[in-house]
Amino acid sequence: MEFGISFNSNYGLGPVNPDELREDVRKLYEKYRDKFTFRVPNENEYGNQRRFYVYEWFTKDKEKIFYVGKGTGKRYNHIIREMGRCRGMYYQELQDNLGIDYRIVADKLTNLEAEIYEICWFHQRTSQGEVLIQFVDMPYDLDAYESMREMYKTRNFTPQIEISEYRRRYFEIIEKVDYDAIEAETLIFTHFLPSDWMVDPYTSDEKEEIRKYVAASGGRVYTSLAKGAKSVIEFGNLDYDKYCKLKDKGYIIYHSFHVLDYIRNNKPNLPPKEITKKKVNIPKFDINERNEMREYLELSEAQISEIITKNADGFEPEMKGLGYKREGNYKEAIKYLEVSVRMKFEAPAAYLQLAIIHRKFGMFQEELAVLKQAIGTVYPASIGKIKDRISKVEDFIL
Repeated sequence: MEFGISFNSNYGLGPVNPDELREDVRKLYEKYRDKFTFRVPNENEYGNQRRFYVYEWFTKDKEKIFYVGKGTGKRYNHIIREMGRCRGMYYQELQDNLGIDYRIVADKLTNLEAEIYEICWFHQRTSQGEVLIQFVDMPYDLDAYESMREMYKTRNFTPQIEISEYRRRYFEIIEKVDYDAIEAETLIFTHFLPSDWMVDPYTSDEKEEIRKYVAASGGRVYTSLAKGAKSVIEFGNLDYDKYCKLKDKGYIIYHSFHVLDYIRNNKPNLPPKEITKKKVNIPKFDINERNEMREYLELSEAQISEIITKNADGFEPEMKGLGYKREGNYKEAIKYLEVSVRMKFEAPAAYLQLAIIHRKFGMFQEELAVLKQAIGTVYPASIGKIKDRISKVEDFIL
């Protein structure tokens, strides 16, 4: 379907009877009924009251439709109310640049008729080439969504600066822009742009390779957009709006794929450096407190086993452990978090908070063990943070 919009509403008391719909609603329903399944909702208090309407917002310059909705009273005014919030930034931008207004498309509808008319009107407007902000660039098709996840997971895609349908439609931005060509002078003073959960879990190897090259070249990967950073590196596909903001601030913008190609063909040609042992600042801890905590855990083995048998999974023990940690009761915290970890609970909080307690008491071997267990257990999105802690605690042990 065009624009990736697909509706399949399947709920309520039974199938729609077209003969019970008002004539204009019925005609629109018959036109688009093959595109979705709809069942009669429970009308509850509304019954057959004709108090609903369907409305649309449009730009004043060329009457481009950007929002379709249904409601009662002054529901249409939510577009104005939301302008001061994050989700209303597009409405504000259209208002400031093009001017906006609304109109009632269909009035005096029942709740059921309004729902049907609204969904059909989505189809009507998108089939006419309109770009509705509530759906723009969203993969509503499950296959398309899974395909997107797979391409980021396998790292098999062509890097792009993505111009949204919103930008193309309302501001007529269609000219393709590309990532910058690699220059060693700016590459070695760089910053990794943050990625979302769909991209980040699969980029750790790329980041490590880039870090090693930068370090060997005498440069630095900045953790934030500091003044010293001359470039930034994207690991997914960068949004055009973000690209423009970064360019306005003077940054050179690279893609990790291009950077890796450059690195593999341009090894740093530097004189050999004298290898010096890295200075490690080991956290201070009280040896007596560490020994006391280890002894406490040994004596708590029977209780830990009993707690495990009483719980179906590690959720409740994790919650108790986190609560005790907030209270500063580290003995109870370490006991219950240990239970959650032994039950292989997938949430990362138990592992990370247990590791924090281990480090606080100088239990570095225990910290390393629990972090390594987490690698094969927790959600992929947290692996990067866990690997960072592993590299640090290994320095303490060595």
